[in-house]
Amino acid sequence: MTTRYQKYRNKTCWAIMPDGTQCTLPRRTSKPFTGLGSIEGKIALCHGHHRHYKQYKDPRTDLPLNAMHHMTFRERVEWYMNPAHGYIKITPYDCYEWQRTKLQAGYGLVNSKVIAAECGTKNNVQTHRMMWVYANGKLPPDGMHVHHLCYNKSCCNPEHLELLTQRENSNDAGMVQHMRVRYAQLMVKNRKLKTQIGRLEKELAEEKNRNKQRRKRSMAEKSNATE
Repeated sequence: MTTRYQKYRNKTCWAIMPDGTQCTLPRRTSKPFTGLGSIEGKIALCHGHHRHYKQYKDPRTDLPLNAMHHMTFRERVEWYMNPAHGYIKITPYDCYEWQRTKLQAGYGLVNSKVIAAECGTKNNVQTHRMMWVYANGKLPPDGMHVHHLCYNKSCCNPEHLELLTQRENSNDAGMVQHMRVRYAQLMVKNRKLKTQIGRLEKELAEEKNRNKQRRKRSMAEKSNATE
């Protein structure tokens, strides 16, 4: 059985470089495209130009491939924090919400050995920890946890972060969980009250209509009696 790698290993990327030559890297996928280098409405791309295509809908051969390999820790973080690059979205509450890989709990995650080395981990770093190190220039002291003041786990705005002890962080998380449960209970109660109010308003309207009809019949009967 022919694997995907064997199918494309002897074929190259169709992207046309700025000097007019064709990219020499092996192709990995094809995408719909009608610009330079395309054939019959499609273009076969290597991994690097495919990343450009996903971001710009164009291979963008004018941009260097794997440019981030040469970036320092601070350069990488500043690249991530530029909304134009698609890693974050700024909300009306000034949260920098991480748009890429996230943990199941909701925390943003970066896979970079350069960033991991600065943040005291091996490979993966949670984005709020990365931003605290970036803003303060050092690792959090032992026993301290980076806490979200905004309670938005995917936020990485350094102004929304503070250090708490493990106990303080756990107590705060417990309080937030309690408030969320209480809020959900109140929302259910509110919906029930709205349903009851709607039913009572409907009954009141029906009673008003019956009273109106009775008054009309009474006036008609009086009018007939006088005649």
